[in-house]
Formats: sequence, C-alpha cells, structure tokens
Amino acid sequence: TVNPCLGLSPVVLDSARTDIRIYPNPATNKLFIETSAACDIQIYNISGQLVLQTNLQQGKNELNLALLNAGMYSIKANLGATAWYSKLIKVE
Repeated sequence: TVNPCLGLSPVVLDSARTDIRIYPNPATNKLFIETSAACDIQIYNISGQLVLQTNLQQGKNELNLALLNAGMYSIKANLGATAWYSKLIKVE
C-alpha cells in the first residue's frame, strides 16, 4: 500500500509477526532501525548491488549512511525464515 505522506509500506513475506521500524525515511546520514529480534540486514542500491550489510541487535540500532549516495535503496531484513523488505530514500 502507498501512504501519500510516508511512501511505500514494508512488505513481510511470512505469516509470522515481525516488528521492524525504520526512521527517518527519507534519511540523511543516520538511519534508526528498531527490531523485535536480532536480524541480518542488507541495503541494495537501485541497480541491485549490495551496498551495506550488518547484523542488528534486538531494540534500537543506528546505521551510518554517510558513505551512501543520495537515491533510492531497498532494505532486506532476514529474521530466520522471515524476510522483510522496505524502501529507503537517502537525501543529502
């Protein structure tokens, strides 16, 4: 679904409950991700190239986006058998 103020909603490809929150979006140099469980996260550029990969702990995590160019990115989080996807907009 598309919210005119917030953009695209995250997509969860599993029936299990997954709680992940990213903010701010659009982001400048810092992105905060809150997750209900530890997970692996990957960020891909518009060409599908992996540009950032890290492990997140349960709770609030901070990612440094300073090395990423402005543009649109895809975020993928792996929580066991659950895959969670969202879009990210990086601005200068």
